[in-house]
Amino acid sequence: MSGTVPSVQAGPPPRAGRARLGAVYLAWRHLAWHRLRATLLLLALALTAFMPMAVHWLVARHGQDLTRRAAQTPLVLGTAGNRFDQVFNALYFRAAELEPVPWGEVQTLLDSGMAVPVPIHARYTAQGHPVVGTTPEYYALRHLQTAAGTPPLRLGEATLGARTAQALGLGVGDHLPSDQRDLYDLTASYPLRMAVVGVFAPTDTADDDAVFVDVKTTWTIAGLAHGHAEVGQAGVAAPADPGLPELQEVTADNRDQFHMHGDPATFPLTSIIVLPRDDKAATLLKARTNARPGLRMLSPEAVTEELLGIVVRIRRFFDAHQALTGLATALFLGLIIALSARMRREERVTLAALGASRAFAVRVMAAEWVLLMVAAVALAGLALGIVTLALPGGALPT
Repeated sequence: MSGTVPSVQAGPPPRAGRARLGAVYLAWRHLAWHRLRATLLLLALALTAFMPMAVHWLVARHGQDLTRRAAQTPLVLGTAGNRFDQVFNALYFRAAELEPVPWGEVQTLLDSGMAVPVPIHARYTAQGHPVVGTTPEYYALRHLQTAAGTPPLRLGEATLGARTAQALGLGVGDHLPSDQRDLYDLTASYPLRMAVVGVFAPTDTADDDAVFVDVKTTWTIAGLAHGHAEVGQAGVAAPADPGLPELQEVTADNRDQFHMHGDPATFPLTSIIVLPRDDKAATLLKARTNARPGLRMLSPEAVTEELLGIVVRIRRFFDAHQALTGLATALFLGLIIALSARMRREERVTLAALGASRAFAVRVMAAEWVLLMVAAVALAGLALGIVTLALPGGALPT
């Protein structure tokens, strides 16, 4: 029986495979011997790779955080002024000099029947963390659940965000004083010593870095609500002048003695988050509010998209800068490779004397640069991973 035997293409001979492994081994040994030079090259290449990776990752990550939080916030009512400050004070409690929104606007929104108002008073701090005065509707809006204790239910109570509790080492039963805004203002009210009644579970958002209280508590910090008692009573401040001293702490014994001074409808808020009943209600509320002097209702999504557009334009500038830097690095790298090849001429002569081909010598030098570049990309990725873990989620860089 006759037939044609099918041809079988043989792979590279074993000797070729051993030659490749030998080239990689010699390249590794050469880098290990010249470890200082190899380390400097590795760091230079890793930094060149890290910068564009970090810029793109940071822009993408914070863009997602901004968009997600803004999407959860339909409308923000504030006073006429910087729209970015207004939105970021409501969403991220960033300190800003904003004209106050009167508390009476909350009742106006309730009377309209078209929206649920969520008041925000974020002007003060405690140990550097923003003190946010709000109502239970805010906790429902942000899906905040307590890991311990309860939300702040009464005057003088505070519930900490997860990162705030961890950073300050506080828990249920501890106390946290508010920060004095002006140490040289003798007419300012005393710092308020707040009772910690709960800690919220982590959300990986800006809420983790805040201290949440009732709105009346922030008014007490501002000196708009306070109580009086005899000197010597628990929680009483030493008087600066004759008269009845102000209380520094709200307790079960003195809570009933606290009272407001003035018309509560005029008391300040920094903003109001507005949850409209539907799209029609949102449109009507924006039109009516923006027609009134001194007030403005904003869409956080629209403001955030505008800000991200600015960030993208800035990122393009950095991209162009990084492209030029990469080109310069590539040219310098080519120069280094050329100089290195000339300086290692004796090595090639030695390899030739040992019976190695010219191609083998080229593979050894090429393997060195491949190893350096792979290690540089890995090191840049490791650095980016460390940055990822170090940056708190949902918190805008300061």
